[in-house]
Amino acid sequence: MKTDVQYFQCNRTGVYVSTGTGQRRIKSQGSCKIQQNCTAGIKITTKKDNTVLAEICHTHYGHTKEVQHIGLSKGKREEIAAKLQQGISRDKI
Repeated sequence: MKTDVQYFQCNRTGVYVSTGTGQRRIKSQGSCKIQQNCTAGIKITTKKDNTVLAEICHTHYGHTKEVQHIGLSKGKREEIAAKLQQGISRDKI
C-alpha cells in the first residue's frame, strides 16, 4: 500500500456556475460559493503503516458564518429560528 493523500476544502470555496437553462428561479439566499478560495481546509495523509495524519486549517477567509449556507437539517433550522425569535443572541446559539 502506498501513501494516500486527500484534500478537503471549505464548501464555500469556488465560483458559482449555473447548469440550468433559466427555467427556474435562483434560490433566494443565493449561491454558497464566494467567487474565490477560502483558506480553511483539511489535508489527510494515510501512511503505509495505516497511520493517519490530519493537517487542518480552521481559519476561514472571504466569508462569514451564515445560517443559510450551513448544511443543517430542517429540524435544526427550525430550532435555531425559534431561539432567534425568543431573543437569544446568535453568539449564544
